[in-house]
Amino acid sequence: AVPAAISLAAGCLGGSIGVGVAYPLDTIKVKIQTYNSRSLATGADEDNGGALGVVRRVLDEEGLEGFYAGVAPTMAGQALIKGVVFFVYDLAKRVCAPTAAGVALASCVAGAAGGFVCTPVERLKVVMQAGYAGGPGACLKQILAEDGLRGLLGRGLGATLAREIPAYFFYFGAYEVASAQLAGLVPDALLPLLGGAAAGAASWVPVYPVDVVKTALQAETGPAADGGSALQVARSLYEKGGVAIFWDGLTPKLA
Repeated sequence: AVPAAISLAAGCLGGSIGVGVAYPLDTIKVKIQTYNSRSLATGADEDNGGALGVVRRVLDEEGLEGFYAGVAPTMAGQALIKGVVFFVYDLAKRVCAPTAAGVALASCVAGAAGGFVCTPVERLKVVMQAGYAGGPGACLKQILAEDGLRGLLGRGLGATLAREIPAYFFYFGAYEVASAQLAGLVPDALLPLLGGAAAGAASWVPVYPVDVVKTALQAETGPAADGGSALQVARSLYEKGGVAIFWDGLTPKLA
């Protein structure tokens, strides 16, 4: 078994590097989701133009740096999130029975633990990606001033847990299955890469609609943030764009 300390260190490093590499694509995803929720709030019938349209809009309005808004605190935060998730998963696997059900339970426990850490990190990230003009410190101060500590730690918590728990169930399940199936067929050095790719796709696709709702909940501060509960936001989004709106922005996320 891999020592818990190594799982923690590997999770921290992998989480931080993964965010830094893919951050512009994640920003495009958040921009698409935010444009949809803001047009809903204002009543405007605005087409976000898809991924390419969003890229052009960000370049015109914010410049290249707009794709990296909030990247530094998010890399640090994701290192902590992934470290907690892998650490808890490793511990939970030792406690649970070595069966498929045990792996599933350990995955869900790890996802729940990560969700509580993830919520404030992603609240800051989403506000900055949604177009906040200042730096991370100023953004954090604004969130605390307008929404309080509860707005930082709890805004979107339910939606985050609803995303993270099943996401890590699919993530670790897909990783274990893919690694077992590929063992002996590909070099051992490629197993983490291929298993991780399969796990990433498997964990994002089923929960992406929840992520759309979470972004809508977390993107605004102050009075604009009072958009209702997750169910109310989901209902409003559905009325605006039907089922398709809950998958808008998925392509850059999976790229």
